Amino acid sequence: MPAFIARRLAQLVPLLLCVSLALFAMLHVGRGDPAMDYLHLSQIPPTDAALAEARRELGLDRPLAVQFGAWLWGAARLDFGTSWVTRRPVLEDLATFLPATLELAGAALLLTVLVGAPLGVV
Repeated sequence: MPAFIARRLAQLVPLLLCVSLALFAMLHVGRGDPAMDYLHLSQIPPTDAALAEARRELGLDRPLAVQFGAWLWGAARLDFGTSWVTRRPVLEDLATFLPATLELAGAALLLTVLVGAPLGVV
């Protein structure tokens, strides 16, 4: 049993690396230009100079491999950066909104079990 657990834990590292690479790729393949979105959220007119500054500030002017490395290093240290919307650290926002999210998920799970189990039996 301990060998099985050790083998599963060893498989977790490459799995997390693949998932993070896929997530990073999806974020970069997604719609639009992140620098343009950042400027719109900041209510800054999208001039060429403002776009260049936003790309530099967001690190979008660096090669993708360097961006991924910095993103992965930050995520490993639980440093998810600053929210474009609230201008606060993302981890702080997660800590603020997680209790309400878990409460809502728990209520949905409870309702599903209380309604779904009897209906399944019937």
